[in-house]
Amino acid sequence: MTDPNDRTRPRLFSSLRLPLFGLVLLAILPAFAVVLSFGISERRSEAARAKQEALDFAHLAAHDQQHVVNSTRELLILLSGQDEVWPTSGHECSGYVAGVMPAYPSVANLGAATLDGNIYCSAVPLTAPVNITDRGYFQRALSSGDFSVGEFQVGRITGRVAINMGYPIHDESGALHGVVYAALSLDWLGQLAAGAGLPLGSSVTVIDSLGTVLARFPEEEGWVGQEVPEAPLYMAITQGQGEGVFEAVGLDGEHRLFGYTSLVADRPGAVYVSVGIPAAQAYARLDSAITRAGLALGGLFLLGLVATWAGSEFFIMRRTRTLVEVARKLAAGDLSARTGITHAGDELGEVTAALDTLAETNQNRLEERDRALAQLSTVVRALRTLGESNQALVRAENESDLLQNVCQVIVTSGGYIAAWVAFAEQDEARTIRPMAHAGLIGEDLDSLPLSWGEGPQGENPVGLAIRSGRPQVFQDLGAAPFHDAWTRTTLDRGCASVLVLPLGSAPGEVLGVLAIYAGEQGGFAVEEEVLLLEQMARDLAYGIGALRTRRARESIESQLERQLDRLQSLRAIDNAIVSSLDLKVTLAVLLDQATTQLHAEAADVLLLDPHSLRLEHFASRGFRTRALEHTKLRLGEGQAGRAAATRVPVRIDDLRVSPGTLARAPLLAEEGFVGYYALPLIAKGEVKGVIEIFGRKPFVIDREWEEFLATLAGQAAVAIDSSRLFDGLQRSNADLTLAYDATIEGWSRALDLRDKETEGHTQRVAQMTEQMAREMGFSETALLHIRRGALLHDIGKMGVPDTVLLKPGALTEAEWEVMRQHPVYAYELLSPIAYLAPAIDIPYAHHEKWDGSGYPRGLVGEAIPLAARVFAVIDVWDALRSDRPYRAAWPAAKALEHIRAGAGSHFDPKVVEVFLRMRW
Repeated sequence: MTDPNDRTRPRLFSSLRLPLFGLVLLAILPAFAVVLSFGISERRSEAARAKQEALDFAHLAAHDQQHVVNSTRELLILLSGQDEVWPTSGHECSGYVAGVMPAYPSVANLGAATLDGNIYCSAVPLTAPVNITDRGYFQRALSSGDFSVGEFQVGRITGRVAINMGYPIHDESGALHGVVYAALSLDWLGQLAAGAGLPLGSSVTVIDSLGTVLARFPEEEGWVGQEVPEAPLYMAITQGQGEGVFEAVGLDGEHRLFGYTSLVADRPGAVYVSVGIPAAQAYARLDSAITRAGLALGGLFLLGLVATWAGSEFFIMRRTRTLVEVARKLAAGDLSARTGITHAGDELGEVTAALDTLAETNQNRLEERDRALAQLSTVVRALRTLGESNQALVRAENESDLLQNVCQVIVTSGGYIAAWVAFAEQDEARTIRPMAHAGLIGEDLDSLPLSWGEGPQGENPVGLAIRSGRPQVFQDLGAAPFHDAWTRTTLDRGCASVLVLPLGSAPGEVLGVLAIYAGEQGGFAVEEEVLLLEQMARDLAYGIGALRTRRARESIESQLERQLDRLQSLRAIDNAIVSSLDLKVTLAVLLDQATTQLHAEAADVLLLDPHSLRLEHFASRGFRTRALEHTKLRLGEGQAGRAAATRVPVRIDDLRVSPGTLARAPLLAEEGFVGYYALPLIAKGEVKGVIEIFGRKPFVIDREWEEFLATLAGQAAVAIDSSRLFDGLQRSNADLTLAYDATIEGWSRALDLRDKETEGHTQRVAQMTEQMAREMGFSETALLHIRRGALLHDIGKMGVPDTVLLKPGALTEAEWEVMRQHPVYAYELLSPIAYLAPAIDIPYAHHEKWDGSGYPRGLVGEAIPLAARVFAVIDVWDALRSDRPYRAAWPAAKALEHIRAGAGSHFDPKVVEVFLRMRW
């Protein structure tokens, strides 16, 4: 803020005169605005006039150029008819045109060329042969047969910038013989500019469409031939519509007003003439008039300022200075100062009266303010301490940091000379254990015997606060009834008063104390301050409890999370055991979970061979080499062998101390293991193997760690036992199946012998039926049952009497009724045997026919089981192809024709189709 007593500033800017001067300035501003507006309007008019003047001269130059072009056209027409110019005239032509050229000052050269462009005539002597075939005017003169205007170019003969024109030379028949030409220079343009009366410093520039300067007056040297495509002059011209005016910086860097137009209207390519009038010349008269008007207004403004200065001094400034002087004295603390000015009825009089009244009021309130400020400062100090202490509580991550930060806040922010926190131990000596401190009190806390018991050592402010659960305030420690070592020490450190706040709400529940020391007596006399510090102690006790609760909760959550992870691991292992019969897969999952949950780098399982009683490697995870895969340990050999032999876990905390304790130590050297743990795998009272856990740093082993590993070992033992049990069952089942199949084949041979079938009939039809069923897409399980059914297809004949079965002649109808019952006998015989139930379709239905004329049930079409339909074809085929007592075997072709004929009546057509496709 600005200091009102600062007298070093300029008085004008701190005076009331400044607003008055502002009013005078506001009064004169409209006149300045009128002059400025007039000047802007007139400046625009002057600019428009100068631009029009420049454009008029450009039009004049273009008109004169056109006049020169027209006169040159008449000259060329005249020359084309002269005999002296005829191609055959030779050197006579050059002399002739040289004599004509002085009559035409704007012509730089005259001459003629043959039809092939070779110049044979020139007023300017030739120094070497010149050809003009490539010149546009020459080509257009020949092609049009009329006058042609070319471009401004540097002449090959004259070496000057000129515009070339040509006219064809005809004979009387109209045939072309050459072209007479003229080169017009721009020297006439400089003469025209000099005599036009343009303002001083004006320039005339000729520029083509590519931005090349063709002529410039004055100052022609240095500009002709330069390319200026980036110049404002060129850019303004090319953006126009052939002619116009504009304001820009000229080629020489001077600000000008330009007018421009095309120099030659009827020639190809654009060439422009521009006239630039200096802006300073155009505005000179107007700027002089505006300056005179501004000086007059300035004089009026200064006169008004002088009058304002004199009037304000007499009517305002003298009384104002008196008011300011009194206000300064009041600000400096002199409340007896008065204005001494009669309180007149004007506004300044009212101000003086109000200032005197204010001085009296402030004098009365000063003492009251000082008293309130002293108390407020104390409360603010306590409030600041409470606020920052709560911030420390919110930010605290652990208990020790919280206690130290609170003590530091009390000293640094609160301004107290010392603070410390101690906990009340529940031991027999009722020890007070210091936890944190700040300020003048330091290591003394640890060296003094502190107690909160009832004895002499407990008779101190801290002991009283803990036992009573109430704050203890002593405004004068020197007069307090305590003479213990701690009180004497605090007095020696400069402590004069103390406030001890219990960290707890009731006796017996006090956690500890917060002690705050002041360096002056009566340092805690303000009640509001004590209340705020008590609130801080309550907040601190709450914060300690909250941190302990959070720490306990985090510990429980961590333990629960760890237990949940391990339960999920056990579940994954259970799923592996249940879902897979492959022991390697199960143990791979188990070892993955073991290394993850136990924070181990590697683990393996060694299985005990029950025959050789050796531990052999079966599965592992995390090893850098494969050397341990060849492990074979005898019981009792090495730590793994000892664990298996004693059935007791083996633990080695640091293999580096005793690396030779492992039988495989040389193989483990490259692994860098430190921790080791081996646990036997026991199931049903038998050792199945050992699980080993390896770590490249010491294990942190607790009860949960060992329990989880024991659970894993139990699962591994169960998995191993189950796997071995399953392998045994599989072998037993395979042996039983082989026995069943051997029994069935024995039955089939016995049936063949009893039925006097041809030797091997049953084996052949079983093999052929299995082959055809595989061709038709039956599964391997179904093929097994089909083979068994084919072997037992005539098992029902065991119930047919020998008199019927072995009768040499034809059977009677009654005997056929008995014979047709053998499929039923087969069903009754086999259906009670669960093992053979899936094979019953062939023995029960192989005599059924597709059209329903078969027996015993008369099934039709697809109601007949597919296996029986397949077997029916094979059974008939083998019967027809075998010798019987009553007939010889049929040839294959005849048998096949019989099968084909039976399709749709006896046999399933689709089955017959497959049968005929196969090679038998």
